[in-house]
Amino acid sequence: MALLILGPLALLVLLFFVAYAFARIPKPNDISTAQSAQVFDDHGHLIGTIHSDAHRISIPLGNMPLDLQHAVIATEDRTFYSNPGISVGGIARAAFSDIFGHGHQGGSTITQQYVKNAFVGNQPSLLRKAREAIIALKLAHTRSKKEILELYLNTIYFGRGAYGVEAASLAYFGHSAKKLTLAESALLAGIIRAPELYDPAHDVVAATNRRNTVLGLMVRERYITQAQADAAEKVKVSAKVRVISGIAPHFFEEVQQILEQNVAPRQLYAGGVRIQVTL
Repeated sequence: MALLILGPLALLVLLFFVAYAFARIPKPNDISTAQSAQVFDDHGHLIGTIHSDAHRISIPLGNMPLDLQHAVIATEDRTFYSNPGISVGGIARAAFSDIFGHGHQGGSTITQQYVKNAFVGNQPSLLRKAREAIIALKLAHTRSKKEILELYLNTIYFGRGAYGVEAASLAYFGHSAKKLTLAESALLAGIIRAPELYDPAHDVVAATNRRNTVLGLMVRERYITQAQADAAEKVKVSAKVRVISGIAPHFFEEVQQILEQNVAPRQLYAGGVRIQVTL
């Protein structure tokens, strides 16, 4: 009886290692590489962004506050710096869910989430999950943890059409990610799991409770003190929807029309170009 069980299991393990040995990290999809165009005035102030459905501005990890990095790690993958890129338990739960139809199961590492978003998609299937795990392992062995975290934070979806922390910071708070406070960082980290559910514009109470949960997780992981968490919890969450192109909107619309007539769509909407105009 044991041989009947171990035989197929050994074959599966062998197939996995063969697949890993020959696996190649594919090219990221358009969503994860597209970057919005940014329009600045002659003093270097951002007056608007131009993008299609996906708004994304890539920034280096050094421009992302440590509070933001720690909030995301504490919430999404507390063992990020020590795990091999995958969660065996999470994969097993997802496989069980796919086979028996028990709904979505969490537990994916940050590396797996990035691979899902940038390479393999989120269609529920055992083959997709296996491919995700193999690429995640490969990525974890070819990129540093800081590189993976930067890729993840520049591509994860935060709602409001914003991909990555820079676009999210502009969409939710009207300023660059490098200016994020602890309270704002915790709010954004909490949104990742369910952007529509935890968007303050949709439900400010749920958003506030979720933010406070993230602050508690940061205390548990010793990223912040309880006193810091208590102070951040006192900051009121705003339900206001930010309008990024709020400065000189009519002038910005004219600039956008001129650019759309003279710049190739792929370059304008996804090339990450920076445009300076005289205002």
